[in-house]
Amino acid sequence: MRIAAIALFEPETDLAGLAEMALAFGPRTFFEAGGVAGDVVWCDVTGCAHLHAGASVAPEHALALRLEERVRAMGHACRVAISDGPRIAAAAARFAPASKPGPLVIPAGKGAAALHRLPLASLPLGEEAVRWLTKLGVRTAGDLARLPRRSLGTRLGKEGPRVMALLLGDDRDCLAPHVPPEVPEERAELEYGIAMGEALVFVVKRLADRLSSRLAGRSQKTQRLELCFRLDRALLPDRGGTDEHAHKVSLEIAPPAPLGRADELLAVLRARLESWEAPAPVLEVTLRAKELVTSEGQPLDLLVPEARAERALPRLGAELAAELGEGSVGTLALCDSWIPEERAWLVSLSFPPKPSSPRPRCGGVADVPSRRANPRAHHSLLSGAPEPSRVLRVGLPYREVSPLRLLERIETIAWWREGVSRSFFVSWTSEAQAMAWVEVDSKVGEPWLRGWMD
Repeated sequence: MRIAAIALFEPETDLAGLAEMALAFGPRTFFEAGGVAGDVVWCDVTGCAHLHAGASVAPEHALALRLEERVRAMGHACRVAISDGPRIAAAAARFAPASKPGPLVIPAGKGAAALHRLPLASLPLGEEAVRWLTKLGVRTAGDLARLPRRSLGTRLGKEGPRVMALLLGDDRDCLAPHVPPEVPEERAELEYGIAMGEALVFVVKRLADRLSSRLAGRSQKTQRLELCFRLDRALLPDRGGTDEHAHKVSLEIAPPAPLGRADELLAVLRARLESWEAPAPVLEVTLRAKELVTSEGQPLDLLVPEARAERALPRLGAELAAELGEGSVGTLALCDSWIPEERAWLVSLSFPPKPSSPRPRCGGVADVPSRRANPRAHHSLLSGAPEPSRVLRVGLPYREVSPLRLLERIETIAWWREGVSRSFFVSWTSEAQAMAWVEVDSKVGEPWLRGWMD
């Protein structure tokens, strides 16, 4: 078994988030806070090194380099070591002298030799045993290994058998695997309140980087983001009133396509923050990925160029949806209806596009197509008469006096609704220099502009 140990050199590190990120490098991760080697995150990389092999770097060393880069990108100082067992790898990452920068890879079967060069502090010994060994002149684990075992007796305490096994290279300590939470979130507490949008974007960028690394470890993307703010209650206009949650604000973002990369998350969050004004300084920011989907890889074709639109459109659609609001960005889909304003519907974007649904019959709200339809599959128009290319959902009063040419008359086509009796005319408007699609109410006789004919 090959284990990669990440020794963290800063206090109050989110070890659970790092363990979740490390799932991108191995099937199991573990972590321990405040142990013999301090704060450590382990990752089982057995059989995974060849996935990171480079042209001039050994596979395990390339894996360790990428793992260290990922941890540093999340804002943590660390050192990575790979060995046959978790305790030897953690001891090497924490106590091995840094003769050269970069991770430390201990060859298979050389764990005992690497451990012998480390100080006594790298072994799980009690303080009394360390003081006694120091008086004897024992400074390293190798000095302890050269002492006769009979002379040690019970001097090493209850950890004696475990220490002796480590000195022989037997590192089979059982660790509890980390189970990621159902909803990943990243939180940042601010030293002072922030109300400026640019400063909030700087804080959110760090959260987006960390959340993206965790999503990559899960091999997932998110379909709904939640950005929560804890405001300074003392500076609220009404001081929060009697509502206990008045100082907490949540913004939900539902992009039209699942997102996972850090730059995609930041672009969507930036667009949402630009249109939001904080009522009071922000003291805490929390970013959650509420809905998750599996991140499926797309195979590349050697002879067919990659479609750049498939990569750019999801991000562009997500930015527009975050700025304009959910349900305001989509594509037009046609459905079979005799009523012109009910024939075109705004359908949410979908990447990749979903297959077309069966030809719907629109007669009410329940008949709105739920999938992106193929406009070429719908040809049931009013008749052979010309129809408008642009239809107004809400009609406008039509005051221009000009000759009207009758195109179609519709009478009671939806008997389960209010009686529909309409007459549609076409007229040339000199002001707009275009053909207008005019509807005349049969009851009142007042004309209404319903669309334009290009």
